[in-house]
Amino acid sequence: RETFEETGLILGRAAPTASVAGPWREYRQAGALPSLSVLSYVARAITPPGRPRRFDARFFMAPVEALRDPDRIEGSGELDEIAWIPLDEAQNLDLPAITRFVLGEVAERLEAPQRPLPFVHMVRGRHVIDHQD
Repeated sequence: RETFEETGLILGRAAPTASVAGPWREYRQAGALPSLSVLSYVARAITPPGRPRRFDARFFMAPVEALRDPDRIEGSGELDEIAWIPLDEAQNLDLPAITRFVLGEVAERLEAPQRPLPFVHMVRGRHVIDHQD
């Protein structure tokens, strides 16, 4: 749902259109239901303590074929610029360190999908990368 809200991209499976209330309304009106089966887990990261906003984020990837319409990009205004950028070019953009790390992990996972999942967090003031199965 977050991807849809921020980009307008619908990642899911076809479903009869329906009138429903709540956060899935537009998704259902577009004739889609969420489909977790298309997602591959890439990484987990927890924002270091002391930051004004903290997140316990999980990052996923999915094949472009899982999108209902990859050309439909309609941001909600939360993001400044939304565009498709090749992975090797995206890694050269001015990005937060964790985003750059996750993009690198995506590239690695495309080559070796069974890699252990990285978990980035702080322990006693130091960044640590543990791996989850």
